[in-house]
Amino acid sequence: MEPQGWRFVGDWYISPEISMSFDRDAGHRKFLEDVFEHENRIPGVGWGMTSWADMRGDSFTSRDEIVASEGWEWEDVWQVDLNRAVDEDGWEYAVESSMGGYGAVEKRYHLCRRRRWVRSRTLTNPEMAGKKDEEHLPDSSGWEYAVFFNTKFHHKNRHTDIVRRRRWHRKMIAQQPGTSPVFINKLKASSEDSSDDEGEVQTLSTPRMFLSLPEVYKYELRAYMYQARDLNAGDKSGTSDPYAQVSFLNYSQATEQVKKTLSPTWDQTLLFDKIVCHESPAVIAVNPPEIVIEIFDYNKFGKPDMLGRAFAKPKVKITADDYQENACLEWYTISHDGGEGGELLAAFELFAVSDNVTLPFQPEKHGALYNVPSGIRPVLKRTGIEILCWGVRSMKNFQLSAVTSPVVEFSIGSYIAKSEVMVNTKKNPNFPKPVLFLDVLIPIEEHYTPPMNIRVKDHRQFGRHPLVGCLSVGKLEKYRCDCLPLTGESTFEFDFTGLDATDRNSEHVVDFEVVEEYVESGEASALNNDKKAISRSSLSSKQGDTTQEQAEDIDWWSKYYASCGETSRYGDYLEKGYDTLEIYDTELEKANDFFNGFTDFCDTFLLKRGRSLDEEESDIVGELKASFKIYPLPDDPKEHMPPQHFSTLPSSDPEECIVRVYIIAANDLQPKDSSGLADPYIVVKIGQQRFDTMDNYKPNTLNPIFGHLFEFTANIPLETELKIKVVDYDIIGSDDLIGETIIDLENRILTKHRATCGLPANYCLTGPNQWRNALTPKEILVNFCQQNNIAEPIYYGKTGLKIGHRVLNIGDFGEIY
Repeated sequence: MEPQGWRFVGDWYISPEISMSFDRDAGHRKFLEDVFEHENRIPGVGWGMTSWADMRGDSFTSRDEIVASEGWEWEDVWQVDLNRAVDEDGWEYAVESSMGGYGAVEKRYHLCRRRRWVRSRTLTNPEMAGKKDEEHLPDSSGWEYAVFFNTKFHHKNRHTDIVRRRRWHRKMIAQQPGTSPVFINKLKASSEDSSDDEGEVQTLSTPRMFLSLPEVYKYELRAYMYQARDLNAGDKSGTSDPYAQVSFLNYSQATEQVKKTLSPTWDQTLLFDKIVCHESPAVIAVNPPEIVIEIFDYNKFGKPDMLGRAFAKPKVKITADDYQENACLEWYTISHDGGEGGELLAAFELFAVSDNVTLPFQPEKHGALYNVPSGIRPVLKRTGIEILCWGVRSMKNFQLSAVTSPVVEFSIGSYIAKSEVMVNTKKNPNFPKPVLFLDVLIPIEEHYTPPMNIRVKDHRQFGRHPLVGCLSVGKLEKYRCDCLPLTGESTFEFDFTGLDATDRNSEHVVDFEVVEEYVESGEASALNNDKKAISRSSLSSKQGDTTQEQAEDIDWWSKYYASCGETSRYGDYLEKGYDTLEIYDTELEKANDFFNGFTDFCDTFLLKRGRSLDEEESDIVGELKASFKIYPLPDDPKEHMPPQHFSTLPSSDPEECIVRVYIIAANDLQPKDSSGLADPYIVVKIGQQRFDTMDNYKPNTLNPIFGHLFEFTANIPLETELKIKVVDYDIIGSDDLIGETIIDLENRILTKHRATCGLPANYCLTGPNQWRNALTPKEILVNFCQQNNIAEPIYYGKTGLKIGHRVLNIGDFGEIY
């Protein structure tokens, strides 16, 4: 009977199950064929009476009689599946096959055993695959057969089948919108079952819903999978074996695997031909279906690991004019577990297939795979990459052993360069030959440039080379430069705009006058001969009565207070025309954007382990000092190569340096005492050396003036990090840390900005601003030219010189004093 709000349309008709018309491999391009070999135990003889069955135990064709369906080709031979809970021969045992409960260990009471044989096949002709042959299709009667009603039904009647069924359908539509799809069906009862009081039976029912679509459209999707970068590491070695699985509607394909990399380059086109969709091209063009790209790490044993997922929408092309437009590769963000998992460079085109428009030619093949078309693939240019692999720092232990003999491997695309093996990081953490060179073909556009992958391995006994750190440098634009001319002379241009010799009010860093007088009274001198630390009380404010002659003397503090603008404390320092200091309100590395953290010689890259281990709190395992120079090379390999940028380098051997730390003052410190003040003192540490001024702490102040000088030696690069701490002194209990800062001494030594010793604006032979650098201005200029590949300056008498391509006269800079 018709439910309330619904009515029948048409008569009842037989509707066979649609899935019966398709093979198991329908919708697949790769399929794993399997069959089970069964044996029974014969008393007194052993195992025998072989038979073949499918997963459900139904009789099946023997292994040797199975042939690849039309349109398919075998990839390999039949093999026993050992990736299951089976014994060494692949057998699993049970008491009775119909009861199930198979186990991998053979028992005496087991009477049945089976093993699985597998063989993979690949689809070569999609038009010939999918549907079953006519002789294997269900008949028009629509009957399905099975042994029992609780077992799986099939369309072919077998001699063991006892029951059968078939499905009847009748269309029913709602009389008005909003009618409830859940209702009570009223069924007429038969005369034998019904009583005089009951003429109908009521049951709650939810009918099956069908969506009727009048037309079917065909499309073709082309997924241009070029490369990915900065993927997560799926293996403990710090790398992955990534491949991409592209899903569109109910279609899916995968790229090839790329071994041991975090930035794979697939350069592969995936073709999804004859996609069936019921939406018209006009609707698809407005809102195309979403494409899901999943990145996996292939594992030889077990299921692959998920590395991330990206989403994209294809560019829909309907008309012939649309077909002429080439797709553009774009970067898609890969997300994983709520965070970033790298980026994917790909493009997607969806073509509407019709008889009126011819599709573009398919891309060229490389073996069995399609390449990315030349119009979409980035244009490559011959490029030279100079690599400065300077050294490693702060390497953590790996597998309970120190990293002592590392080697660094640089790879970009398919090009690889390796450094020499370091002898011993404890004696010299720099590489003996730090310069490497790569002649590569990479995209001209920076947007498409592949990343530079860096892997650090440690050479150990018995030929082991474990991976101890890795990283990927994604953006290489800042390392691009012009190639040097064949003469070897740099094209460096000097900018003298605004330079005036009469401007005497600037210096680079805090400058001190070398004072030979030592005052034993006043503040304690904190002289420590054992630690080679010197505290000169001449830098502290002078207290007590002084003679008129001393008051008239100009000391360093006069210079300091004049630079700070404290007019009451520097006397007539400015009236005498002396230079002042330029005091920065931040660390020197950030004082000027041009300094760029003093990374012009080499950058400090943080090395990661890759896949983090549970026992490690941080993923950072060390540092790599390196840099790059990327410049175009001649297209003709026969032409001369330009000179290298890293041709003039300082020695990579350890060097002992004298370090002087001047502690002047501190401002706005954090209170640490209940009074709202603090008792600060200084702690200086480098390597195993430690110096402090605990005996001369400054009581009850947040703006102390220290006036201390620490002088010691440091072995660069074995001791590079200078730590300066401000600590609050406590009589009872441990002292509290107020704050600290770390200075990289190696960067200050290697930078071209000469961050080792401040230079005054004028060269004075005598007076309070006497030149105190170890090198003269001429020697500094020669070193600067050598570092920038510029010819040494040529002097014309005492008033002119030529540097680079410019001739300068002393009169061009104003009046000279």
